Amino acid sequence: MFKAMLRLSAIALAMTLSNQALAEGDRGFGISAGLGLAQLGDEDDNLSFDGNTIAGSVDLEFRTGEHFALGLGFLKTGNAEDTVNGADTEIDAAIFGFFGRIILPGTELGEPYLRFGGSLFGAGAEGGPEGLRSDFDGLYEVGGGYDFALSERTDLRLQVQYFFNSDDETALVATAGFAFNF
Repeated sequence: MFKAMLRLSAIALAMTLSNQALAEGDRGFGISAGLGLAQLGDEDDNLSFDGNTIAGSVDLEFRTGEHFALGLGFLKTGNAEDTVNGADTEIDAAIFGFFGRIILPGTELGEPYLRFGGSLFGAGAEGGPEGLRSDFDGLYEVGGGYDFALSERTDLRLQVQYFFNSDDETALVATAGFAFNF
């Protein structure tokens, strides 16, 4: 997982450094925040958890040019509930990650984008089987969204993220919020 994250980071850095013809207006820092819904899943041997909850996210990013941005993200979920082997179970998660955004050509209305990255997450389970308890694990992230231009520096951001790993731990998160570019 960490080797893949390092490779992804090296590729993103190489893309950033190799693009010398960027307009000054295409670069800069931004911050975004959103609220939405999350579906958390965990499959351990014969145990299966699948619950819905609310989620909040905050991202800090640097837009390196017209079509690429690098960032750090934080996502927190509320308690998702499910019955596992007859026991009422709650799971919440906190996800810290590094991501890249590929900004696709847009219109005056806004810009679509693809998002990818790697994350560490911590999850806690209450009331359920021990097999669902988790410390920090690694996750991959894929997703996308659309930034609707409200002004030159402010966007309405609609975003979908899917987190997953080889241990069948997943999170599907859809948020709506605002992005501010400096």
